[in-house]
Amino acid sequence: MWLGLGIVVQILADAVVGVRLLNLSRRTHELPEFCFGACALLIGAVGLPLSILARILLANEHALAEGLLGAALEMQNLACVALFCGTWRVFRPVSHWTGFAVVVASAALFAAVPGQAWTTGFAAETGGGAWFWLGFGLRGSAFAWATAESANYWMLLRRRQRIGLADPVLVDRFRLWSLSCGSVVCGFAVFIAAHLTGTSPGGSAPVLLAGSIIGIIAGVSIGLAFAPPARYLRYVAQRA
Repeated sequence: MWLGLGIVVQILADAVVGVRLLNLSRRTHELPEFCFGACALLIGAVGLPLSILARILLANEHALAEGLLGAALEMQNLACVALFCGTWRVFRPVSHWTGFAVVVASAALFAAVPGQAWTTGFAAETGGGAWFWLGFGLRGSAFAWATAESANYWMLLRRRQRIGLADPVLVDRFRLWSLSCGSVVCGFAVFIAAHLTGTSPGGSAPVLLAGSIIGIIAGVSIGLAFAPPARYLRYVAQRA
């Protein structure tokens, strides 16, 4: 039970945040809210449950397993395209080189799942050749980049907050966003470690425990960042 708690927390938090941000983008017509909302919904509320279901079916050699796993990877790739775009528009909107890199990375993500389907398929639990690792690396890079940019802005705004030039809620939001994205990066690292040691990610208690802890941290952090209760906002203001 405890091994699956983090997954439940992450799915619920991503669903709530995704819907909230997409509703906000509908009112403001701003791209970052749409991108981050789409990322949360696609990777947490859609891609993660699909991936879990697909791996259960794969273990039972069900005919639909590979198709579902491919769909789950495609949802995750689309989520990371949205994350790439949102990070670019928030942190480096005037950088043409960054925009070009985002376009290239997005094109590679769109190609990764069809490439894997054409070459190796989706049956391998810990990877499916070069196309799988291309998509895996780009997904990890999307979250690593978001972590670095958010952490950098958090440290910058924290210094401004000390002299009254930054909103403490905004400062805390950057901290929480970097913590949430950084937790996901740790999840990628756990998968790599399991692959290198020949451990099945879905059948190892230590890997599942690490994934559960990461899910709790990521889910709670993104929830407090984008859908915080009023009590938490008062706490942040009083602490500042």
